[in-house]
Amino acid sequence: MLNNRPLNTLAIIQYDGTDYFGWQIQKDYPTVQGEILRALRKIYSKNIEIKYTSRTDRGVHAAGQIITFLPPFEIPAPRLIKALNSILNDDIAVLQIKKVSADFDPRYDVDSKLYVYRYYMGGLPPYMLRRYVWQIKRESNISMMRKGLALLKGEKEFKLLSSNNEGRKTNIEIISTRMQKSENILEVRIRAPFFRTYMMRHIAGNLAALGSGSLSLKKFSLMLEGIGTPSPFLAPARGLELKKIYFK
Repeated sequence: MLNNRPLNTLAIIQYDGTDYFGWQIQKDYPTVQGEILRALRKIYSKNIEIKYTSRTDRGVHAAGQIITFLPPFEIPAPRLIKALNSILNDDIAVLQIKKVSADFDPRYDVDSKLYVYRYYMGGLPPYMLRRYVWQIKRESNISMMRKGLALLKGEKEFKLLSSNNEGRKTNIEIISTRMQKSENILEVRIRAPFFRTYMMRHIAGNLAALGSGSLSLKKFSLMLEGIGTPSPFLAPARGLELKKIYFK
């Protein structure tokens, strides 16, 4: 039976960002948010406003984007998931839907976010992986990359490792870091309360530069103190994934 009371509804969404101009809706360009709104409009026959946790950039993927919305009427979660996934493109999927408190906000109630960056070390990546890894063609010093990653722990200054920062806080405490290698895939995980524009891609680019010898550990350390010039090393978006959102 349908319930006419609007209840705050949370959805967990995953997507392949390759063919989208980022998350946030843009006129005349395909975006993930635009596709979600289109699907909701088709189901409810009206425009639905959504709130969301992260505004991922063009080409960035997500395993755990969070949105909330107030539906005009109630549809059981399994049916709503099935309906949304039947409308959405194959590169976007709703994984879970549940009710949350009326005052829950997916942006302001965030405790931290976990991002993952994946490199493919040596050789040509298998066809099925090419949209999700950055191929590093030259031999890399992974030990040096690990040393660079270790420098990130704790409170650091990221104004030289991000963009569009005017008037924004760039001193950020990195909660945890991890690097692991499985066959040819090198994976870097970083968890922090928030990330500035292109910050994770700059980190990934600088770690790769450390591995290739294009950047010294000393210079990278100074950049994390806000000393020097902005980072020229920006990793491609395809290797980046918003993995998980942690709430307070």
